Amino acid sequence: MGRGYPSGNQGDVYNPAYLYGGENYHKALHDAVTYALRARAGKSLSELSEDVVKTTNDLIKWVRMNEAPGNPEPDKKYGRSIRNWALVKSIDPVQAAELVFACEYIRMVCTKETIEKETSEGVFAMYEWSEGIYHEIGDGQIDAWCHEIAGAVNGNWKKNFVQKLHDMASRRENRVCECDDPDLVFMANGIWDYEHGLMLDFDPEIVALRKSAAALPAAEPPVPVHTMPDGTVIDFWQLLDSYVPYEGGRDLLVKVAGACLRSYYNWRVMVTVYNKTGHNGKSTFLDCLKAMVGYDGCMTSSLALLAGGGDGGRFGVSNIVGVSLITCEDSDSGSYLKDNSRLKSIISHDAIGVERKNKGMFDYTPHALIVCAANDIPKTRDKGDAWLDRNIYVPFTGQFIGKADDKTIRSEWVVSKEFCEYMAYQALVKWDWYYELPEPEEAVQLKREWVLGNDTVAEFWEDFKDSVQADFVPNDYLSERYAEWLRTEHPGMTSPMSNKALASRIAELACSDGEWMQDKGADGKVLKTPCEKWCPRLYVNDVYNRPRRRRGLYRTKVFEYCRAHSTTPADLGSSYEAVRASLGIANRSGD
Repeated sequence: MGRGYPSGNQGDVYNPAYLYGGENYHKALHDAVTYALRARAGKSLSELSEDVVKTTNDLIKWVRMNEAPGNPEPDKKYGRSIRNWALVKSIDPVQAAELVFACEYIRMVCTKETIEKETSEGVFAMYEWSEGIYHEIGDGQIDAWCHEIAGAVNGNWKKNFVQKLHDMASRRENRVCECDDPDLVFMANGIWDYEHGLMLDFDPEIVALRKSAAALPAAEPPVPVHTMPDGTVIDFWQLLDSYVPYEGGRDLLVKVAGACLRSYYNWRVMVTVYNKTGHNGKSTFLDCLKAMVGYDGCMTSSLALLAGGGDGGRFGVSNIVGVSLITCEDSDSGSYLKDNSRLKSIISHDAIGVERKNKGMFDYTPHALIVCAANDIPKTRDKGDAWLDRNIYVPFTGQFIGKADDKTIRSEWVVSKEFCEYMAYQALVKWDWYYELPEPEEAVQLKREWVLGNDTVAEFWEDFKDSVQADFVPNDYLSERYAEWLRTEHPGMTSPMSNKALASRIAELACSDGEWMQDKGADGKVLKTPCEKWCPRLYVNDVYNRPRRRRGLYRTKVFEYCRAHSTTPADLGSSYEAVRASLGIANRSGD
């Protein structure tokens, strides 16, 4: 049994080219599995398990036979004289793991940042041939394998079985990354190539942990219709228009639906559908999205948990694997997000740490769109444009209070196969290519209102900017005016930031539309300017009576004119107002 041993010593069932003939028990167990797998065609795991046990015991019986002497008798069978190998009653857990790994397509789905690391952890997943995607291997699947292969096993057996499976999946050759092609859309009936308009077959080499519950029709279906309790018939488009009755509203909702399906494209935004009073279709629209994506591809959470705060924040993303859509439904009204770093990572498809109770942490790159339904948009500590750019606010301005309430619209129609497939066809086929979500004027206005309500500095600048008569405003002047404004508009509230941070935030707001600017040196630092030359009539307190140099904001048109003509407002003297008028700046009533 094994290379280098006389063929007459092998036993009738053994093939010396394949079976192990040494003294290592664990190698012998492994070789019994490889032998059984040679004839695995058409056999179940249960049958293969029986073959492994039989082969293992035949092997053990052989090694326990006497070893051949120097002059062996012809046709007599000899073994290895190894007496301490006991016959097995059931398959070993390591053998069971090797059997499953050979019969199933099991991989460790890692992030691109960690796949080359020797200690890389990831999503322990198996390819489902009937579905065309990978599924994370959970306790239920493990228990099913254990029952089929070995029957009733104890916890220690199961633990060793799982550990061996995990270790094999962790080998470099078995580590993979999830699909990073932004144009591949995993639908119920295949992989839709968005760029080329082709339906591709599922393939285990294209790693995906999700697919839509909706199939993509080969041709445009009829427009779905619904009969109301009063006999009125409404169609798909009338329903959408009733939610967002403004120009661009219908287009935005279809594209949001498409963004949920095209989860491997990095949209870099979070969508919030908003109406302060309710009863306007927000939750109904979310139900449509969830039915189209598939409930197993959705996760319901809150912004606080996604951000990592609150009770359970540590485990707040434990269910994010394989999710295309994350919904937050009216759960964050009036809340305040202190730290949204993890939330921003989810929005931007950056790798995050996923931790589960009583289990280790692993890195995972989420590919999900967050869609919130809110009656009150949460406030955040993060006031920067980077956070603002990650948000699209969709006003649901329709109002159904006092109208006949047809609950079947939400419970039956918008979650129906015909409705979801029609929405998918419009978003993926009928609509022109799109790679960003638009913001209609109503959405832009809602975002502006939110900024003013969330950010007292933005609110101050909005109130203050039109009253500024000077063409250079020193930072400390702005600080004093902000403190004065805060005492008036928000009594009892103190400035939430240092003067340096305040100046930086005002500069960010003021320079965003190009009307104001800062003068910076080659090193990127803001340069100082002589106040007596640029704002001679600007007096906040006595200190401005003294000539000095300060950092601040310039009105862009005036700065560029003065630089081009090597002058300053003070040097222009009596012609200053005429110059301002020529630049389209209204004459000042005084500084």
